[in-house]
Amino acid sequence: PVTNYIFNDHLAGITIENLVYHTSGIGTYYDEALKTWDGNRNRNNADMIKYFKEFYPKPFFEPGEKYQYCNPGYELLVSIIETVSGQNIYDFMDENVFHPLGMAETQVFEGIIDFHCSQRVMGYTEKKDKFVEDDYTFLNGIIGAGGLYTSLNDYSKWLDALDKQTLLSSGGTEMMYRPARLNDGSIASVGKRTLKDFILPDVSKYSSYGYGWVVTKGDPSTVSHSGSWVGFRNNVYRNINTGLDVVIFSNRGATLERWIRDVLKIIDKTILDY
Repeated sequence: PVTNYIFNDHLAGITIENLVYHTSGIGTYYDEALKTWDGNRNRNNADMIKYFKEFYPKPFFEPGEKYQYCNPGYELLVSIIETVSGQNIYDFMDENVFHPLGMAETQVFEGIIDFHCSQRVMGYTEKKDKFVEDDYTFLNGIIGAGGLYTSLNDYSKWLDALDKQTLLSSGGTEMMYRPARLNDGSIASVGKRTLKDFILPDVSKYSSYGYGWVVTKGDPSTVSHSGSWVGFRNNVYRNINTGLDVVIFSNRGATLERWIRDVLKIIDKTILDY
């Protein structure tokens, strides 16, 4: 249970796996934080934990009943890692992931305006037909749902480590790609379900959530994820059948899904259903 590591009665009944799978049901705090927190002070995970203790947002549902993407769940996971390891997340990731894999161009963002990162790019958003810098919010220092700077070279090392099981065992890799299951035993769906899906479910195909990946079994079978924050948009797509990887990192605040589709069509015209 999460309460073994974060002492908050509001989180009772929620497991670590609920947080990983986005099935915890916990509410979000972003809108309220933007209205009530002092925007002149950088916030961090300790502020987030304090907020959950004092002003616990109303849960969306009971743990394990549904899937709903939840960034605060991954922020809580970072706080659990820090509690268990006795390290801050910056040192933990350096010692256990980045350094062993030779990811010298990757680091956890420290949430400060003058943050130093070699070859750092800034985020931009298009406003009135021109791009303006959109790189900072006082919530940047709350790490877990995002907060990494990396390069394509380093990210390729990460994907290679997953394939070669450098960091994870075969059992750990299997767990990472295992779809989330709800309390009733059904696979949690990340997409829209039709009436046919409920009446005549095709158990051979699904689009669910694993350990940090959207896991799709079908034709093709893929793992993928997208992410966005201020003026950044990122997308990664991995075709399990062919071994094709498509990764797009962007520092412009615009959707990338069309770009992914266009790249896939150029590389392999048979992949049309992504």
